[in-house]
Amino acid sequence: MNEQIKLIAEQANLKLDDLPDDMFIPLEKFAELLLLECIDLVETTPRHCAFTTYDLGTVECTIQKTSERLHEHFGMKRAYKTTSERTGIKDISKTRRSL
Repeated sequence: MNEQIKLIAEQANLKLDDLPDDMFIPLEKFAELLLLECIDLVETTPRHCAFTTYDLGTVECTIQKTSERLHEHFGMKRAYKTTSERTGIKDISKTRRSL
């Protein structure tokens, strides 16, 4: 299990040693899905606060760097490199929300 996820589980008073081994994979999957939902929210943040092309570039860069940092911090592999590459990912996230 990812060390960051373990630390958060411990902070939530989840006794990992008391869990059966077959619970680790669903717990980690749950945490990853929750993080992907948060990353999706960051990456789909409206860009209406950008008034110029320069501002939009700054907003895009900030969103991309935030997303990259979240992926790295939690040891998750990115399925794409930039926010503009996530067209297909948006469709997946909409499907995920409807489940």
